[in-house]
Amino acid sequence: MGYKRNRLLYLILIAIVIILGLGSRSYSHIFPHKLNLYLGDCLWAILIFFIVGFILKNKPIKAVGIIAWVFCIIIEISQLYQREWINAIRNTRIGGLVLGYGFLWSDIVAYTIAIVIAVILEMVVLNYKKIPTIVFKEDFMKFRDKIVIVTGSGKGIGKSIAQLYGEAGAKVIIAEKNENNGKEVEGNIIKNGGESIFIKTDVSIPNDIINLVSEVDRMFGRIDILINNAGISKWNSPYSLEIEEWEYIINTNLRSVFLCTREVAKVMRKSGGAIVNISSTRAIMSEPNSEAYAASKGGIVSLTHAFAASLSKDKIRVNCISPGWIEIEDYNKLTETDHLLHLSGRVGIPEDIASACLFLTSDENSFINGTNIVIDGGMTKKMIYEQ
Repeated sequence: MGYKRNRLLYLILIAIVIILGLGSRSYSHIFPHKLNLYLGDCLWAILIFFIVGFILKNKPIKAVGIIAWVFCIIIEISQLYQREWINAIRNTRIGGLVLGYGFLWSDIVAYTIAIVIAVILEMVVLNYKKIPTIVFKEDFMKFRDKIVIVTGSGKGIGKSIAQLYGEAGAKVIIAEKNENNGKEVEGNIIKNGGESIFIKTDVSIPNDIINLVSEVDRMFGRIDILINNAGISKWNSPYSLEIEEWEYIINTNLRSVFLCTREVAKVMRKSGGAIVNISSTRAIMSEPNSEAYAASKGGIVSLTHAFAASLSKDKIRVNCISPGWIEIEDYNKLTETDHLLHLSGRVGIPEDIASACLFLTSDENSFINGTNIVIDGGMTKKMIYEQ
């Protein structure tokens, strides 16, 4: 599991601890000398915990606590040597607070208690959140030098898919109509040591698809993997849905999958490959006013097994993924009720879909063909009654 912290809240807490520390020194005569020493040590340890948590906002509580505790002990040990820079800092107002009054075994106890208090504070008061993350093994580097096209890869699920293939060693083509988003993902992959090329593509325009495939074929001479991810979602009452809107949704979500697959297959058939179409659980369940979207996603599922049958002789596998609730915004805003709608006990993240794409396009899984995998944490299988 991964983690996420509210950095603004941490800054506020850091400021509060510093103020409390300064206040404890100003009114040290109120407390017994020994208690005052322990209070300073505890505040110092809590301060370090929050600073480490602020810096390492995606690290688990245990790691933050251990790092903060070790740092406190190192500072205490360094004082034994009475270094000049330590003395200089200690003689300042805040330095006196945080550097304590010498290395004592009792300090270790104070630090430990303080870290435990800080951990409890984070878990209870700060409504600590766990965000699932996926760790990939080194064998995913088997995608090294594979030529991968990911449509609609400027944000959300597509972005995660593209970046994961980049981490796995593939040469990733970012087919995205938003130039800023596309170039940002391209830059992320390159910054992390991968290879990527952005090609501006609006999949609702047939010529853009033809130009995309032609350009990739010209540059690399082959295409190994295609992820048909691009799509839009629009809800409108069937009584007011205009023909133009219907056609735009169908053309963007469904026709694009047909055209991208057909054009890529013309190149891919030379050496074989794998295609994954991203559908939706709206292909198997619905909500009001989703007719156009549901039709487009249902069509993708049918198109998948049709293409799998037609392209099998060319050693091209075609599969489909139907994601459920995949949160692409702020995971921390989700409620416990949101998570409990799923048998898995949590809402999905883009990496859940990205990892499935790598699984389906791996040569080791060549027996999987023409199928639709529902990845929804069991949400569509759970009996849900309206309150």
